[in-house]
Amino acid sequence: MLLALDGDIAQVLPAYANKTIDDVKAANGEGSVAASSKDGKLYAFPMGGGNNYFLYYDSTKITAEQAQSWDGLLAAAEAAGSKVGMVYASGWYNASFFLGAGFITDMNPDGTTVMNWNGTSADGFTGVDVVKGMAAIAAHPGFLAIADGDISNQIASKAVCAVVSGTWDAGAAETAFGEGYAATKLPTFTCADKQVQMSCYSGFKLMGVNAYSKNSGWAVLLAEFLTNEASQTARFASRQLAPTNLKAAEDEAVTSNIAIAASAAQDVFGSVQNVGGKYWDPTATFGQMIANGDLKADDDAAIQTALDTLVEGVTAPVE
Repeated sequence: MLLALDGDIAQVLPAYANKTIDDVKAANGEGSVAASSKDGKLYAFPMGGGNNYFLYYDSTKITAEQAQSWDGLLAAAEAAGSKVGMVYASGWYNASFFLGAGFITDMNPDGTTVMNWNGTSADGFTGVDVVKGMAAIAAHPGFLAIADGDISNQIASKAVCAVVSGTWDAGAAETAFGEGYAATKLPTFTCADKQVQMSCYSGFKLMGVNAYSKNSGWAVLLAEFLTNEASQTARFASRQLAPTNLKAAEDEAVTSNIAIAASAAQDVFGSVQNVGGKYWDPTATFGQMIANGDLKADDDAAIQTALDTLVEGVTAPVE
């Protein structure tokens, strides 16, 4: 069991480290702080990120400005006779559209999944709005729906001039794009006539303190030291672990690493994945339907029915 750092033990930080829990939260990206917290209390110190996905692109075909939106990306790819690739048939990737529009996934204590994609988000978008945006992208001649697990091959084949993936494909992207090798956060997409920033699922490394530690105060101080700006900067230098500390992420060594810098930029828009086992198959099938063009952007009723079926499958009781 981890110690709640927001509790009485928090007094050791201002006394010995000259900072507060609020300072720790402010120093790190929102996604990493959310991953370290439960019910508003911090239970661990953010230590590193990088387990997410973002956009690689060939800057000889796509400008930095065009890479900021799907509209710009697709137009540039079509003009270059190429494609922008993304996996639609995976709940790991296609959630990025819904998360960006303010929808959620979560897990109940009994292992069932909470999902509201067939309703209206806290940001005022409907699930239908999101799917219509996804369908418009899928129908564009500049888009390539990539099968889950085939991203590296598509990059290597030079079938794409931009692709959504993670740090694990940095080598393939650098080789394929050559001097044009570039990366940035995920683009915005058109949703209900607005530009919405895509989010992502992000994984973080955290450092907590054993609640039963006999020297919990010293343990908290050690954990804070091992996860502060200086330590995250040193850890990146030795292990290439993407920092969650905002100042460490601005270090030249980080910003000059194209993939890590893009990953760190996307983590600002990341959230922790917390889903049950019944999440995966329905979301993969749903994404494949959109990729195949089975859901048309002008058929609201069919989209709503598909969303209702998706949520019913994902939130079904655990057998």
